[in-house]
Amino acid sequence: MALAILLFILRIKRKHNHTVNAALQAFFNITKSWELPDSEERILLGSPTESTFSKRKSKKIANRLGRDALERISYIVGIYKDLNILLPSVQAAH
Repeated sequence: MALAILLFILRIKRKHNHTVNAALQAFFNITKSWELPDSEERILLGSPTESTFSKRKSKKIANRLGRDALERISYIVGIYKDLNILLPSVQAAH
């Protein structure tokens, strides 16, 4: 019984890590397309330390990402999606 619970917990952790890494990749792809400097990216992520930010940006992975940072990323993804719906082409944005 204890082994089954442990395996279940490990599966959940793996899925969470996959979600965190996908969220980070999406975030950095979006901010790259918006040509945001590192300083603004850090603010949008909740101002992590420079070393933490640099590791996450260079590897596009994180072992842990707080709920606040995930929520912030979800807002950025939502804004990006909505802008693409409202302004489907670069010409429409100008």
